[in-house]
Amino acid sequence: MLKRLAAMAAGMMLVLTAGAAMAQTVSTPTPSNNGDAGIMFDVTATNAVTVTGLANQFNTAIPQTVNIYTRPGTHVGFSSASTGWSLVGTTSLTGTGAVQSIPVVLSEPIAAGQTKGFYIAAAGIGYRNGTAVGAVAASDANIQILEGTGKSAPDFSATNNTPRVLVGSVTYSAGPAPVPTLSEWAMILFGLALAGGAALYIQRRRMTA
Repeated sequence: MLKRLAAMAAGMMLVLTAGAAMAQTVSTPTPSNNGDAGIMFDVTATNAVTVTGLANQFNTAIPQTVNIYTRPGTHVGFSSASTGWSLVGTTSLTGTGAVQSIPVVLSEPIAAGQTKGFYIAAAGIGYRNGTAVGAVAASDANIQILEGTGKSAPDFSATNNTPRVLVGSVTYSAGPAPVPTLSEWAMILFGLALAGGAALYIQRRRMTA
């Protein structure tokens, strides 16, 4: 009985994950030729995407706090104050002098034709000198990573240095943030019913043992 329930639950999970979008990553040129304590940049979506992760070069070989902020639209004109920005992730890592994935899972949707600003704030990061704020630093069929603004300290009031380019990557899934369909909700409810049935079965076995 329990083996049958487990098999049915496994089948449910396969159905739920079968339509999951595959993650894709766009990387900017490496290595850094400059650096300081923060990088602001924009991501423009050619097609609807959901940004799920970021990577950056970290140079400081001591544990450091990394904060990730986002804002709707461009960061240009909004780089010196926190108004309109949202803190979407905080973590700690030790720099290796190379590009490192930031261990924060994001879910930041960008509609087709829209732009979202990102700010990675940390004590010691690497970035590159650019050509012009807003120029395309890297792209694929779905997103463009634009040249942005370096910060001299990991806060909004710090000095802006432009143009500066992210040395790292943006990971995304194609399409908006996933929302369960009606059929997926039915499977979720079915899974909950299975779990409840299993618990009741185990309880009755214990009572009759």
